[in-house]
Amino acid sequence: MKWRRNSYDIIAKICELALRGTLKTHVMYQCKLSYEQVEEYLPFLLEKGLLVVEDSHKKLSGRGITFGSKVIYKTTEKGKRFIRCFETVKNILASNEVDLWLPKRVETST
Repeated sequence: MKWRRNSYDIIAKICELALRGTLKTHVMYQCKLSYEQVEEYLPFLLEKGLLVVEDSHKKLSGRGITFGSKVIYKTTEKGKRFIRCFETVKNILASNEVDLWLPKRVETST
């Protein structure tokens, strides 16, 4: 069965992308999100403590010349835990173990 991605899939992807630090535009392109979606997800993830913001002075051509600061989004320990837990749930749902969790349909006689 092909699933459409949901908010949890998107959150996990953003957190994975931000493990080493990422820019907002990279989140947009790598996660295939619109600007409006990014503007919803990033503040939410910051508020929930899954991401933090770092300022980085970008160097020009390795010559040590800074030309401004960029906002870098980085995954927190809580965000890393979310990724691990989310992957565990996905693996359980992809395995046959899920059959044990699903309620059995009860037939009623009329």
